[in-house]
Parts: sequence; structure tokens; C-alpha cells
Amino acid sequence: MIKITKKEDCCGCASCVNICPKQCIHMEMDSEGFLYPVVEKSACVDCGLCEKACPVIKEQESRQKEQESRQKEQGNSSKVPESHLKEQENVKKLVSAYPKTYAAKNKDKEIVRTSSSGGIFTLLAKMVLEEKGVVFGAVMTEDCRQVVHIAVEDPKELYRLRGSKYVQSHIGDCYRKAKEYLAQGRKVLFTGTPCQIEGLKAYLGRGEENLFTMDIICHGVPSEKVWQQYVKEQEKEAGAAVQEISFRNKDNSWKKYEIVFSFSNGETYRKNFEEDLYMRAFLQDICLRPSCYACKFKNANRVSDVTVADFWGCENILPHMDDDTGTSLLMIHSKKGENLLEAIRKDILIEEVDYQVVPQTNPSMERSARPHRDRSKFFEDLGRISFKELVEKLAKPGFSVKRSLVKLLKITGIWKMLKG
Repeated sequence: MIKITKKEDCCGCASCVNICPKQCIHMEMDSEGFLYPVVEKSACVDCGLCEKACPVIKEQESRQKEQESRQKEQGNSSKVPESHLKEQENVKKLVSAYPKTYAAKNKDKEIVRTSSSGGIFTLLAKMVLEEKGVVFGAVMTEDCRQVVHIAVEDPKELYRLRGSKYVQSHIGDCYRKAKEYLAQGRKVLFTGTPCQIEGLKAYLGRGEENLFTMDIICHGVPSEKVWQQYVKEQEKEAGAAVQEISFRNKDNSWKKYEIVFSFSNGETYRKNFEEDLYMRAFLQDICLRPSCYACKFKNANRVSDVTVADFWGCENILPHMDDDTGTSLLMIHSKKGENLLEAIRKDILIEEVDYQVVPQTNPSMERSARPHRDRSKFFEDLGRISFKELVEKLAKPGFSVKRSLVKLLKITGIWKMLKG
């Protein structure tokens, strides 16, 4: 039976819900607005499948086995020179740690315009759909209150899956549906955060020839409760219901993207990410899920076939690949990933880069967010005062992604190299 004793040990992937043969597990929102599994104990038969399908438990068991293996190797170290053991360990790291990495951009400028960065997802998705496959991804609900995962079979619906949504998505029964499509012999492209892809793989329990997976470099997922209060106050200010939201509007600049609300009365709200209150709270890590501060799945090696992300700093590293409309980082983790890349290569601008630019320009690839010192107070006051008051009180202005990135580059030494 799945038991959540520490909230940082649950990423909310709903793998346990999908695999339960008695359907006695459901996701329930806690006081902060995050979903956690709840078991109806009277219906549970203690089959243990939910624990086997939990990616966090799986990762913990894998780490335990690795530690035991290392201890065993150390026990035999008297037979092997220590220098040789260190050399072997370094070779293993070099062989396994760094995926092939590229700067990539869709040649279709309209697709790039409506995508978060370089428009790579759309090409991969279209390729799968052209072969009568199915694509899973996150969409905003019609009332703009939730983000949910859905399956798409019509290329005309792909626009709904494009673009960032800075709220944790509800997986629902998508893992179960993906398994059904795979059983029919159809190809499936499943996209999501690293923990969602880990959840899917743990749920399936074995490799699937027709399954292709794509994850993202994830900063962390904010609370749905926080998002809903923000939307409610935006609607009150506009005097109308919100009809459409873009988290990453690039009409004026990719590097200084804007969050845009379109309302039913024709009004529009538009502010760049440094000025918008929700983005300020998100980027200051004050409203993220507890597991995001101790993410088990941030690393160079991932179970996904492909990782995509923004290529921040592209203008300094590969200026000819940057026109301020968005450039993607593309990391290949498997043979399937290599095949996907080859299938779309003719439709993209692409150049290989050293993997080390990834953690240096997009540190969320390997590093978890740090809890904001006032996070507890933020959630205590959520709903008691207005969202504007809450953010202005606890998430002080002055934070800048660009300034933080420059600081990081200076620490790592790459800033001097770039300024060279």
C-alpha cells in the first residue's frame, strides 16, 4: 500500500492511481493545492503494485543497490590499486553521464513563434501522428483553471500541447491509456516533466518498442491553488472571464517573454516575466511542490529518449543560431532518441554543442530549486489576503533571471570565456 510519510517523496505523477487493479487510489488536493494519492483501505488487497509503480521508491531502491554494490567493490579494493578504481569510476562517468547535445530550431517560423523555444516538439509529434500514432501532452482547460494531460490523434489539435504551462498537470488515467494504445501496436509519444516520464516508465515496468518519450528541463511545478487565486483576481480586475492564456508570448522578445491573458470582453493583460506577479512567485521558488526542492530526477542521464529545453545564452555561445524568436537545447538519451532526431533533421537548423553548456546556462537540468525562506508563510496567507498583497509582501521585486544567470556563469568561470 502506498503511504506518503514525507511530502517531498511524492512527485504527484499518479502512477499508483493508474496501476491499482481495484481502483482504490485517488488523487486528493492538500491545503497547499498539490495532489497526493489517498488509498481506500477497505478496498485495498495489498497487492503491492502501487509501490512497484512509484518512481520515487524505484529510484530509492536503485540508489540503495548502487550503494551496496559500491560497498562490495570497496571490500575487494585490496586486490585492485585505488588509483585504478578511481580511473575506472572516471571512465564510467565520462561514458554514461553526458548525452549528445544540440542547439536546434524548427525551420517553420510560424511554429517557432507559437512554441516556447525552437519548435522541436511539433516536428516529433507530427512524425508520430503521420504513422497513425498518439501524442500525450499537457493542455490548459477551457476555464483556464487547470492543466491536464490528454491524448491527441489529430495534427490540428497539436497547437493545444505547444507552449509552457507553469502549473502541475493532472495525469489522470493517461498512463493507462498509453498502455492500451501500445497494446494495439500503435506508436505513442509521451511528453511531460521528468517525474511524469519516470512515472510512466515505472508504471509500464518494461520497455515498449513503440513508446517514445520526451521530457523537459523543469524548474519546478507551482501549486494549482496559487494559480487559481491568481486567475480569479485577474478576471475580477478585467471584469470578464479569461478565454486564453500564453505563458511564453514571444511577440516582442523571446528573452524577455510575456504572460498574456485574453478576456471575453476583449481586454488583454500583458506583462513580461519580471513584472508579472505569478511569474515572480514561480521564479523565486516560493510556491513549488515540496518534491521539487529535492527532485530525484534532475540529472544528465534520463530515462526519456529526448530532453528539450530553452537554450538561454545562445546569443553568446552560438550567435548565428539566435534571432530572439527561440532556440532549443536538444539532448539525446537513447537510440530511439537518435532515430527521432534523424527523422526530423531535414526540417531543423541544428548544431552540436558541448553538454557542459546545459548545466551552465540552464542549471535546472541537474539542480533542484531551493525553498524560499518564506514559503511556509506564503501558503499560510494564501487565500487570506489578495494574491497581489501576498506576492508583494513575501516575494520581493528585484529578482532577475538574467542577473542570476550572469552570476552563475561568473561562478563557473564560463562568463569570462564568453566575454573573452
